[in-house]
Amino acid sequence: METLTGHLAEAAASLRILDEPDQHDIREVAAAAEAAPLHVLRAVLERGLWPTMTPADRLGLAVAVADGTRVTLLSTPARIEAELTRLPAITTATRHHAAACDPLGPWTPDPDRPARLDRATDHLTAWLALRPLWRTYVLAALTRGPGLPNRAQALPPLADVLAHATTNSPTTTVPHDIQRGHHARVRLSHMPQEWQIHIMSALDAGTDVPRAMTDAAMARALAHNRHGLTTDSITEGTPPAVVPHQP
Repeated sequence: METLTGHLAEAAASLRILDEPDQHDIREVAAAAEAAPLHVLRAVLERGLWPTMTPADRLGLAVAVADGTRVTLLSTPARIEAELTRLPAITTATRHHAAACDPLGPWTPDPDRPARLDRATDHLTAWLALRPLWRTYVLAALTRGPGLPNRAQALPPLADVLAHATTNSPTTTVPHDIQRGHHARVRLSHMPQEWQIHIMSALDAGTDVPRAMTDAAMARALAHNRHGLTTDSITEGTPPAVVPHQP
């Protein structure tokens, strides 16, 4: 079994590839995207830090692991290329959580993460305080119209949509054209709180509702099925019952 230093050394080697993806074969980049956060996860588990992390941090690391795995599961270089927009988030999360294992090492915690989580938590609180139809309105407003390519239609900021809904929810009839937000409202309402906050953070960053929901569902499935990171493992801090997949 590798030592803690070994896991972090492997993560650092993978990060060097991810920092210069144009200098490497695309399949090597994809393998590094999976390996970097996965080695940090193994280091966290080996050191016994998993139960001491906050649920939000456990989820953040689980999503990074799942997103890295998602890249490697694609079958063609063109499809891998399309997923490489995930690299900045993967590398940032990898370095952030590696710092918890090795505070004196060459790792950079994400300075913006606490503020992002606070903002997303506040957004979730505001969304949950709305009447159901106004919750649907918020998600409909952040869903692009049918037939439009990704990012072809500008979305309003989540904070502005929530402010409008909060102001009008007590006394005003909800606008009629909200049907496209109904399914997302039902799905989001039944997710664990940590995943709800994660999705709110994605919406706050400008991701539209369908993509945010799809990305979260895929990350949740890969974290669970591929790496044993169940909902209980993330929310309660129970270490995974199986050894996470080794790239």
